[in-house]
Amino acid sequence: MKTFKPGTILLAFFLTLSLNAQKEELRQLMEKVLTNHPGIQIARNNLKIADLLNNPGQAGMLPVVDIVAGANQSIQNTDLEFFSGQKSSAENARSQGINSNARLEWLVFDGLRMFALKNNLKLQELLADASLRAAVENSLFELITTYYSYLIQRNILLHSAQNLQLSKNRLHLTRAKFQSGKVSRLDLLLAEQDFNQDSATYLREQLTLQQFQNHIARLTGEPFMPNEIDPATFPLLELPPKVTWLEQLYTQNTELTMARLRLSQSKQAEKAQLADFLPQIGVFGEYSINRQQNEIGVLKSLISNGSNTGIFFRWNLFNGMADRNRRKAMQLETENAALEIKNLEFQLREIFENAYHQLSVNLAVYNLETENQESVALQAQIAEQQYIEGKISDLEYRNAQTSLLNAKLRLERSYLQSLISYLELMLYTGQITENLPI
Repeated sequence: MKTFKPGTILLAFFLTLSLNAQKEELRQLMEKVLTNHPGIQIARNNLKIADLLNNPGQAGMLPVVDIVAGANQSIQNTDLEFFSGQKSSAENARSQGINSNARLEWLVFDGLRMFALKNNLKLQELLADASLRAAVENSLFELITTYYSYLIQRNILLHSAQNLQLSKNRLHLTRAKFQSGKVSRLDLLLAEQDFNQDSATYLREQLTLQQFQNHIARLTGEPFMPNEIDPATFPLLELPPKVTWLEQLYTQNTELTMARLRLSQSKQAEKAQLADFLPQIGVFGEYSINRQQNEIGVLKSLISNGSNTGIFFRWNLFNGMADRNRRKAMQLETENAALEIKNLEFQLREIFENAYHQLSVNLAVYNLETENQESVALQAQIAEQQYIEGKISDLEYRNAQTSLLNAKLRLERSYLQSLISYLELMLYTGQITENLPI
């Protein structure tokens, strides 16, 4: 039986995305998910169940041995009359007996049903293994997207803190200018309003960060104790080779693998159903011990023991066309299973094309935001210096400040969208668990 082994090399691609501290943190989180996630534990138990049931005995290939024993006692009022004219009567006549029987029965031929059942048990195990992989893929996908959303949110929180500091400095400067009569009270009120607004934004970003931490804790089953808040850095993502990943979609997609296994199961069930048209041949052997005592009757006592062996043959010739109708229904189920695979392939191709195009657009947007970031940052520096010198108005400086913050947020979020699109492609092509031993 194949099983996941936490503690091995996990997702080498994503472990190279971050700095060493982030790499180790992500590795530990993935190990906790593999160990603690209830969905994975359930799927792992289902795989163990399928492994236990995958044996020749479960398929009916081995002989069956039964031991049956019993005892009886009766008290009856009895009147007997024989052909010879003799009569016998008794009240409360006792009859008691003991019988035991050991029987071995082995179905040698059942129309090859047992071989189809054994193959189906193997397919059940493979299907449980694929279900386990799907549970791991979905759980790790959720963890990785949440973890990088958390890292991006840390950056956003730092940007908000920097923006709040700018608003604080502006408020102090405006208050000083107001006290010296250089600006109006309206300018001071606007500066206070913007500071309060940015303070509220910072608190909301803190709440969002805490929500990501709580979600990671739920996925791992343990409290998430993050490292100190430092700016997280990420390498640039590249558009993957479309043809290669499309081939992996058709060969490694877990959902498609499970659909193909269900088709194989349907074919095996169809083979097993053919046995209804063929005879059954088996052998048996038994040993029995019987003892009977009567207070009235033909025999006073009977004691017997011995063995009995033989061969049996069963062949149903007619049962109201039930076998024929079941076979036609099974053939239709097999046809439906094949059509489901075809339909799933069409759906996955559409999903892949959309995700690939989405990644292409997200990467283009990210590159544009990267270029825009440099320009907006320079504009903000110039605006800040001019505001200090009194060359631009309070509103113009606020616009430059807001533009800088929005540019930073767009850059962070465009990278996150690109990363999620990349992760989705990896999920569809079966690469999320590519480095996990199963």
